[in-house]
Amino acid sequence: LYYSAYEKAKQMLQKNHRVLEIFVEQLLEYEMLSGM
Repeated sequence: LYYSAYEKAKQMLQKNHRVLEIFVEQLLEYEMLSGM
């Protein structure tokens, strides 16, 4: 059970890696601009 959940999460992260990269870039940019 644990292993299958881990594999599923890993696949989702690999598939959405570019989306996550863009999200993180936008978040960092927002934090720099807003001074948070």
